[in-house]
Amino acid sequence: MKVINKLLAGAVLAMLAANAQAAAITITNPSFETAPVGGFNLTAGCGSVVGCQYNSGSIPGWTVTGGTGEWQPGNSTSVFFNTAGGQSGPTVAYSNGGTFAQLLGATTVAGDTYTLSFYEGWRNDQTLPVNTVDLMIGGTPIAATGAALTQGNWTLYQATFTALTSGQSIGIDVANIGGGQGDFDNFSLSAAAIPEPAAWLLMLAGFGGLGAALRRRQIRFA
Repeated sequence: MKVINKLLAGAVLAMLAANAQAAAITITNPSFETAPVGGFNLTAGCGSVVGCQYNSGSIPGWTVTGGTGEWQPGNSTSVFFNTAGGQSGPTVAYSNGGTFAQLLGATTVAGDTYTLSFYEGWRNDQTLPVNTVDLMIGGTPIAATGAALTQGNWTLYQATFTALTSGQSIGIDVANIGGGQGDFDNFSLSAAAIPEPAAWLLMLAGFGGLGAALRRRQIRFA
């Protein structure tokens, strides 16, 4: 049994080594907690919700067009969303028919898999928003997908792409194209490299040894 446990531990360590090469790619102001220039200077539409405030026309670190900005929904748990604030701190990004985008400093590495993750919200007081969020690889959009939005809640969405060539630009494009206001929070992007051949060999050897040990054990107790 001790031998089997050691082999199993070796196989698990090999798997961890194979997956340890995933790395985060920097996104400027990914959760929109950097305050806009001029601060949050608007409150129209907030009603009596404590802490509700927003700006229009700028999101630090992002290029914006149209009715887009940063918004602090405040402490309401029913007027706007079923949880106070957003998914990472009190501030989220919103779009009323506008767009915001960011070209990242990194470029693709052939064979790496890129995963964009973020949260999208549907306000309690709005109709269902129609939004598009794309991971942009060399100018080509890779659409994010996820479960259907539910009113008052935040839903996780992701876009994944495996690069065939190196040196392509990487960016993010977000747009609200219909329905109610689009709300977004907590963007992240990771790159996972193909495991080194040595890691795969170590993992295969570990599982091979585990299988052999189990067969010997079966024979002994047959």
